[in-house]
Amino acid sequence: MLLATAESQADWSRAAVDDLARWATDVDVRAKREERLKRHTSFGVGGPCPLMLFPEHHQRVVEIVRWSAQRQLPLRILGGGTNLLVRDEGIREVVVNTTRLLSGIDESVGRIRFPAGTATARALHHTVESGRDGLVWASGLPGTLGGAAAGNAGCWGGDMASCTESMIVIDANGGVHDLGKSDLDWTYRNLNVRGVVSPWIIVAVSISTTDSDPGALRARYEDLQEQKRDRQPVGARNSGCIFRNPPGQAAGAILDAAGCKGLRVGGAVVSDRHANFVINDGSATAADISALIEALIIRAREAVDVELLAEVQRW
Repeated sequence: MLLATAESQADWSRAAVDDLARWATDVDVRAKREERLKRHTSFGVGGPCPLMLFPEHHQRVVEIVRWSAQRQLPLRILGGGTNLLVRDEGIREVVVNTTRLLSGIDESVGRIRFPAGTATARALHHTVESGRDGLVWASGLPGTLGGAAAGNAGCWGGDMASCTESMIVIDANGGVHDLGKSDLDWTYRNLNVRGVVSPWIIVAVSISTTDSDPGALRARYEDLQEQKRDRQPVGARNSGCIFRNPPGQAAGAILDAAGCKGLRVGGAVVSDRHANFVINDGSATAADISALIEALIIRAREAVDVELLAEVQRW
């Protein structure tokens, strides 16, 4: 869900930011200058962006993308910020925050379409209370549904690839595409879409559902939540699992065997509950977290000759 890379050399002049901010005001899109990303990430770190926009309908996203594409100015697209590490000095691009894309839940037989800004937990509760099985595997999954789809998030044996029927995406030129299963190319913790100008933005996700007993779904949800509380650092600032699981192995088990629990750099520390979680103790900087991630990669390489790949995105 981004239209800029960490290496992109943005050309957002003050005049361009001013022009877009004025346009946003004219069309009633909330805009915040010099907004610190630490307020919008689960790690609670990250410097400012020159402008953050909060569109409430996907058509406004289309207009913003077209505005920037015409001027060849890159955007960054932010969901719930739960799998994101933003550098301390901030970024140079304008950010489109999709968490206000909340209107337009559409239900039909066998599926529910949610706007991309819907919190995954809210979508899950909606399906459970409606007696629609399809998302109960996502118990405890943070962030937004759009972000979960973009990264093929998964837990408890399920993932977004297993339950997504279709989605609406906006391409890099502002074109809108309604994509079905045959257009979606899922791999581990990743999604590619066919026939769409990249990079693209997800604005709605349709979940496949089957009728089920709400009480049974609720019981399954509560059981998974209890397991999460037992195994993971619930309540601490973190971004979920830091590393992808190597084939046939668990990154947490590798790091645990390498003696990484409790390892610290500044205010960043490895959870003593689960070694694949890095916690901000309240004083961490993005540089602390990044240095600890690199230290963990080295520990795993030296201990078991495995090269861990970070799952967390970096801006």
